[in-house]
Amino acid sequence: MISFYLTLTRRVEVRYRAGFFAFSAGMLAYFHISPWAVEPPQDVILPYANPVAGYLAFEIVLALIATVVIGSIL
Repeated sequence: MISFYLTLTRRVEVRYRAGFFAFSAGMLAYFHISPWAVEPPQDVILPYANPVAGYLAFEIVLALIATVVIGSIL
């Protein structure tokens, strides 16, 4: 909410948003796909009865990480 407010009032520049997105991407990657992950891939995939649904859920996590990385670059 604070980032949104600062952006609307033009109190931050592109570097702030790029840093924010880079930090967010790092946190998402750390919590989901790093060796020290809090919610590793098997915790995302295995709760689903259908393995296809589990892999789809994990692909969504990877797409979210990729989207945030792209947002930090652009």
